[in-house]
Amino acid sequence: MANEWLLLSWHREYVKKLSQALREISCGHNEQAQQYWYEFLDFIRREENNIQPNLDVYRVIEVAKNYAGFKL
Repeated sequence: MANEWLLLSWHREYVKKLSQALREISCGHNEQAQQYWYEFLDFIRREENNIQPNLDVYRVIEVAKNYAGFKL
């Protein structure tokens, strides 16, 4: 049960970080969007081994890069 709460907590941070980047890119603030994007990438990559059963980090990055306009 504790693991599910940790996963939910991690997901909350994931959504907050990604939404900051998406908000900035939608407003045309591309430099700020990229900064938030890099922070998001760092966040998901740091926990990739632990979160991989629940989230395909590679797929998230590919979709955001190809469809939202973020750069690596």
